[in-house]
Amino acid sequence: MASAADPAASLVAALELLTPTLSEGASIVRRGEEAYAAKTARWSAQGAPQPGAVVNVGTEADVEAVVGRPNNPFPLLPGRG
Repeated sequence: MASAADPAASLVAALELLTPTLSEGASIVRRGEEAYAAKTARWSAQGAPQPGAVVNVGTEADVEAVVGRPNNPFPLLPGRG
């Protein structure tokens, strides 16, 4: 895994480990991708978080894979929709 000094590289490495554990119905949208703005839209932009990626889960097992990752160095922002 990448060094903690490079958060972007660490995120890429973490997502590379996470991706194969997700169901076919799950998806990951990264900052800079076309769907990112829609996936992170809020009723107010004031104080809105800017996550490095959005994981759209497809099953309960996907939720467990995302939330239950040991030593997850990234804060999680639960959402719906």
